[in-house]
Amino acid sequence: MTDASPRFRSVLDTVPVYKPGRVPVSSSGQTHKLSSNETPFAPLPSVVDAIAEAARSVHRYPDNGAQALIGAIADKFGVPAEHVAVGCGSVGVTQQLLAAIGEPGAEVMYAWRSFEAYPILCDLAAADSDG
Repeated sequence: MTDASPRFRSVLDTVPVYKPGRVPVSSSGQTHKLSSNETPFAPLPSVVDAIAEAARSVHRYPDNGAQALIGAIADKFGVPAEHVAVGCGSVGVTQQLLAAIGEPGAEVMYAWRSFEAYPILCDLAAADSDG
């Protein structure tokens, strides 16, 4: 009988486990973890309205190619749509870029000390990195 367990890439053994920063403590009891992009302010009413409106179509497939968003950004900044990349934050966009160009022998350079995700993303894409 063979082992049917999935075989994960060995590079995953080198990815550090995420350790969130410590929760801040204040004498007033109100704290905001700015390193995790928390804010003391509630969402703007327009944001709440946009979320509520989007919830009305949650039963439909999303625009996976983000064509509406890309088109709006391209129009706003007067650039071709193919010059716009969107993703789940800078890590998502960087991961997409590295997935497209990363392979053994591809070299990626970035400033160091900078974002801790860069070397991890390079390793996952099998690209050589020099930070």
